[in-house]
Amino acid sequence: MNTDLLTTLLQKIDEPSARFADLDRYYAGTQPLAFLSPEARKALGDRFGRLATNLPRLAVTSLAERLRVTGFVGADVWSDWISNDLDQTSGIAHREALLLGSSYAMVWADPFGRPKVTVESATQVGVLTDPGTRRITAAVKRWETATTTEATVFLDDLLIRLRAEQTGATTQGFRTVEEIPNPLGVVPVVQLKNSDRLLDDGVSEIEDLRPLVDALN
Repeated sequence: MNTDLLTTLLQKIDEPSARFADLDRYYAGTQPLAFLSPEARKALGDRFGRLATNLPRLAVTSLAERLRVTGFVGADVWSDWISNDLDQTSGIAHREALLLGSSYAMVWADPFGRPKVTVESATQVGVLTDPGTRRITAAVKRWETATTTEATVFLDDLLIRLRAEQTGATTQGFRTVEEIPNPLGVVPVVQLKNSDRLLDDGVSEIEDLRPLVDALN
């Protein structure tokens, strides 16, 4: 495994982690309260508990509920869509993209050769794209078990499963567990990007709401 490529891919996951965590807090309504002076905080004490107007969640869900896939034209894939539970999980992909700016779907095959599609979070997936064609040229998914950090690198001709014998591994300590040929000839990862621009990585729908929510709170 090319360690430089692995490091670059894993850094793609780590780079926006602080921004993603901040967006998650606003979506959950647990962001730090703003515009409260120390004097006011001392005077109020704990009488108010926590007061947060959760417009960010409303902004995301009100858009996501309008993005329901109801069928396909030109391809008989509805049975595959249902068998992969995408009638349910595609909505999660939309919400993730609206909140974080992007989400992902991974496409492979189950042991019987049937299509297998999974929805993935941008907090676990990083991709590299060709600047000329904007096509994904390599991707990685990283996740943790109780005792290890797992990762899979997706290339157009190969899938490489990696493992680090510790939790919390970022870019170091991985060893190759398995290499699987990729007969598809393309990286089996698709990005759902929430953007009206060509060259950004996607924009959260709540980005512009955050200062307004802070002021309202």
